Formats: sequence, structure tokens, C-alpha cells
Amino acid sequence: MQQSKELYEKCWNLRSNINDDEDYAKKLQAFIRQFSNVLNGMRSNEELHKAQLTLNECQQRLTLMRDAFLKTMGTFLQETAAACKCLSVLSKQLIDEKLQAFKSRQQKARIGVPFSEKAEQLNALQQEFETVIKQNYELRKYVEWITEMLHGGSQPEQDYLVNLDRLLLVLEKMYRHLVFSSFIVSDLPETILKTNHNLKLEVHFLAAGVLDNRSQLDRAKVTLKIVTEETARQLMVQMATDEDHRNRLQNVPAAGNICNSSEKMIESVVHYKAKLSSIHLRKQIIRGNGGTAGEAGDEKVAATALKYALLVQIEPPLNFGTRFGEMDIWTLSNLLTVSVHTSQVCPAYATIIWHLAVSPLDWTQTNVEQQTLNVSDMKEMLKRIFTQFTGSPLELNDSALSYVIAKLTRGSLDEAITWEQFAVQQLPDGDFSFWTWFFAAMELIKGKLIDFWNGGYLVGFISKSTASTIIEASGRIGRRECILRFSDSILGAISIGFLSDCADDSNQPEALHMQPFTSKDLDRMPLLHRIASCPQLENISHVYPIGSKEEMLNVLERQMQESTKVAQTSQGKSATKKPYIPTRMRLIADIRPSTLREPSSVGGQSTPSEFSPPMFNSPALVSNTENQTPPRVQSGFDLNMRTTAVMSEDAIYEEGMAVDEENDVGPDLFSNVGHQYMDPFLQMEFHELVREIDAHTIRQEEFQLY
Repeated sequence: MQQSKELYEKCWNLRSNINDDEDYAKKLQAFIRQFSNVLNGMRSNEELHKAQLTLNECQQRLTLMRDAFLKTMGTFLQETAAACKCLSVLSKQLIDEKLQAFKSRQQKARIGVPFSEKAEQLNALQQEFETVIKQNYELRKYVEWITEMLHGGSQPEQDYLVNLDRLLLVLEKMYRHLVFSSFIVSDLPETILKTNHNLKLEVHFLAAGVLDNRSQLDRAKVTLKIVTEETARQLMVQMATDEDHRNRLQNVPAAGNICNSSEKMIESVVHYKAKLSSIHLRKQIIRGNGGTAGEAGDEKVAATALKYALLVQIEPPLNFGTRFGEMDIWTLSNLLTVSVHTSQVCPAYATIIWHLAVSPLDWTQTNVEQQTLNVSDMKEMLKRIFTQFTGSPLELNDSALSYVIAKLTRGSLDEAITWEQFAVQQLPDGDFSFWTWFFAAMELIKGKLIDFWNGGYLVGFISKSTASTIIEASGRIGRRECILRFSDSILGAISIGFLSDCADDSNQPEALHMQPFTSKDLDRMPLLHRIASCPQLENISHVYPIGSKEEMLNVLERQMQESTKVAQTSQGKSATKKPYIPTRMRLIADIRPSTLREPSSVGGQSTPSEFSPPMFNSPALVSNTENQTPPRVQSGFDLNMRTTAVMSEDAIYEEGMAVDEENDVGPDLFSNVGHQYMDPFLQMEFHELVREIDAHTIRQEEFQLY
């Protein structure tokens, strides 16, 4: 660049001297011609002779300067071409490597990969864009000046003009590409947008500080539009074919409506805080299903397969002068999905993270679901997604990842994991896919069990048989442990495995597993209180794998109290006001021998044991000798019985009554009810309710839900 500048200055000086000598030579020629006409050949004149000598010297000097000028021009052209080539390499590295690497890191951050140095990389990119654009501008300026200088010159100079024009076109094309590529989405929106919820993104125009038409930017607006994946792909193909960026964006169809979709640019940055008010969902589903749409439920499922992008555009187009003309400046956000219903979040999440994992930046990919992901990449993705979604600093350990991958691959040795394995095929233990099960576990941790997970008290990802083996092995050495694990057959449910005093046929205490608790169950009674209040867990001294159960209860209880105080303070509640006396329900695990019997068979149909308590979602504890897994444990709550009781889904509770700690209600729960005090209508409803519960229990036993 410096050599081009020096050569340009040398050419300019030579050209100035040539112009001066040419003017002087013309004056001498005019003087000689005029003086010769006056003398008319009468006699020679000394002044005329001197003028002729001076003219000859001037013409000789002009010849030398023209030769030097042409030689310098050739050197200038070579050096400028070399500088242009070097600048082209820098520009390509900046756009195709550094900028793409930044965008790739952005996309990977959407699936949990840390990107803490984003601000530093963004500043570095802006500086490099400004430097390359300035150098491009300097080269173009020298080439344009030299071109103007050569217009109307001699034939050899005209030959240089052809090469200079070609060089100028290359520099102009590079300049347009740099300016266009410098308009980026620096802060990506969420991968799942929700209708009628705010969406946030940030746009940077990295070249704005070095453009000549800054006044146009001050007047322009930056608009936001949501488009389908198909439209985004077409735009990217158009951009790839239109290397000069001269084609205009016209009639780009929007896939939805966005409120507050226009903002002003402030110092090359645009901060959006818009709202996606609606999405044209049904038309897109019909288009994707060949012209027909199913029921509303089918639409909710089909919607999760649709992907979108946000189109950000500067309006009106920027004018870059007579040679450049107007140019549309636009960019696309990351690929995202739209959720119009809470049931769509889980499958939508699967759709977008799979695309980001197998094809993060390639918009031309149309068969993403046909691609595979190897086991090591899947482990890393699940680890990152788990940390990002739950917000926990404690990652999935190797043991948990091995268990999760084994469930995903179903024991297969194939290293390639398909989309069907990940999000379509049902697991052997339930009627849901692997991703649905894993997502439900993450939701339960984030919403109800984050303190358990952060404290290391929740193993979670471990099989029932492995947990039983650990519990029984610890029992043989005198260490009574319990294990908290996720159910394999119920979505988003936690089970407590513990060592029971009830001996099996070998007179050895066996591991039992309580019926899993869902998020709704934990809403009614937190897991911490369930563990603390359950009599069958009183003799449990340790929680696998951390240590003391009492220490866990004390730590988590203290954290719960602190969280409650913080919540009350944030809500502006007075700390001096006397609070209500808190009440608690109590967890009872029924492990009496009568509940361990299989249901009796009458007339070829299964009927529940007469000692089995009719509880909602609480099947009797049944030993499973086929797969050597521990029996299930039913759970209920203490209550003081009266003739009228309020029954919830998995608990029977009477508001305002004291708990009878001496007589825990067990299998003969309803035998103590004074039937003689019930009116006939209430008795009929009561027995009908018992029959429904028993039938529900039998169905659960037949399908082995737990």
C-alpha cells in the first residue's frame, strides 16, 4: 500500500512536470513560428536560435519524462495489482474465515457452547473491517486519480487504462462485498420464539464508521421481518450468485407479524426489543403437507418442523455514488422455530438443536434429518444443552452421559446416531422418544430440583437395577442409603430408592423404589419435605453419592428458607408482619406384606388385593421376579379420618385437621370410615370411586408403567 502511494505521487509529479514542459514547449513553438514569420528568412537571429535550442532541450526532456512516467506507471500498476491481490486475500480471510468462525461460535452458543469472548471478537472484527475498507478506499482513490490523469493521453497511456479499469472493477466489487458482509446480527434471538412474547436481538454495521454516506445512515431505518426457512434459503442463494450485490430485494414474503419492527441505528448498532404478534402457521403447514392440513393437534405437531429466520434490512437502500449506485444492505439471523403452544416447545427444541448440531451455518442443506451425529458429538451436545437449559454449574458426569447415550442408542454399537433415534422412535420403557424423556428430566431439575442437583444429591440418570444393586450392596456393609433417580417410564418424574427392612425370600433387606413423583406432585409437597417426613426413610442415614441425609436436609432447608425470604423481599412483603403458621403433609410409603402380594385372579380377571388401598396413581407394591427389579412402593399422606374427606390425585387430605402421628393410615384406609353414617347416595359414589381406582391400578400393572 505504501509503495502504491509513493508510485502514485511519483507519477503525479512526473505528469505535472510533463504538463508544464508541454505547455512551455507549445509557447516556444508559438514564439519561433511567429518570429520566423516576422523575419521571413531575411537573416538568422540569435534569439530565434536560442529558442530553437531551448525547444529541442524541452522536447528531449519531455521524451525522458514520458518514458519515466510510462515506466513508473507500469510499476504502479504491478504494485497496485499486488496490493489488490493481497487485499483480496485479507478480505476473503476476514469474511469467509474470521466472520464465519464468529457466526459459528454464535450458533454453537445456542446449544450451550460457551462464548465468553464474544465482545472482544466483535471489536476485533470491526477493527479489521474498518482497516480493510480504508485500504480498499485508498487503492481505489489512487487508481481513479491515475485513470483520470491518463484520459486524453498518448496511445501507450491508453493501453494502461484498460488494466486500470479492470483493477478498479475488482476493488469496487471487493468494497461492496465488504460493506454488505459487515452488516451482521451480533446478538442472536432465542432459538424458540413464542408468539406474543418479546424478542431481542442486536445488529452491528461494522463498516458504518468508515463510510462516506454516513448522513444516509443517520436518516435510514433498520426493519425486521420474519421469513420461512425456504425464503431465507432463496435469499442466501441469491446473495451467492449476485457477487456485486446489485440485485434489489423485492416483495420478500413475511411469515408473520412483528410489532415495533423498525429502529434507528445509533453509532453502527441497532438494539431491537420487538414482539412477534402472530405467525402465518396454517398456510405453511398446508404448503408443507401437500395442500391439506389435519386437525388442530396435527397442526401443533407439524408446526415444530417449521424453521424460520429474521430478515434485517436497512431502508431505504444506501447510495454509494454514480459508479456504485444503490445497494440493499440486509442480513439474516440464526435459524429458529416458533412456538404457539407450550406443547410445542419440546419438539421445537429438538428440531432446532439437531439442525444446529449437524449443519450450523449451511442454509442450503435440505436433508438435515437424514444426516447423522456421532456418539462423541452427541455427548458433548447433550452436556452443553443440559448446562444451558438448567442453568446449573454442575455438568453431566461421565456416568450420567454413558447412561443417557445407552438409552439413546438402545445398546447398539453403531457410532452414528440418527434423527429417528434422537426424537422420533419410542423408548422401550415408554411411549415417548429419547429427547422427550431427556427434556422432561431437564425441566424437572430446572423447575423443582435445582438445589438437589447443584448439591450433588440427585443422581438422576441411573437405571433402576443399578440403583438397586448400589443400595443393597451398601446395606450389606451396614450403610443405609437412598438414591434419587429419574423414572424411565414416566416423563419428568423422580423416584426414591431405599433399603427396606422388609426382607425378601433370602431374609435379606431389599431395595424398594417409591412411585415416581411428577412436577405436579412436587407442587403439592416438595421433595425435601417428602424425604424428611416419610417414616420409612427415617433409618436412612446417607444419600447416594454425597453423604449424610441429615446434612442434606439441613442445607436444602436453609436454602429454601433463604429463597423464600428473597422472594418475599422482592415482592415488597413486610418482614415485621406475623406470618401464618406453616402446615405440611406427610409422605407414607406402604410396605406392609399384604401390599406386596400380586392381585388375585377371579374369573380370569385381575382384581386388587383386599388389603390394597385404593389410591389415585398409587398401584400396590408388587415384586417383579422376572427382571429382578425391586418392587414398586405406593405412597400416600397422613390424615385424621372423618366421614367426609377431600381426595386429590395422589393424596387424601382433610383441611384443618391435625395429623394423627400415632396411627399412620395404611392399606385399610377406608375400613375405618363409618359407613353407617354415610347417606346412601354418598355410599354409592364411594364404592364407584373405589372400583375406578382399582381398575386404574390394574391397568397400570398390566402396562408396567413404573
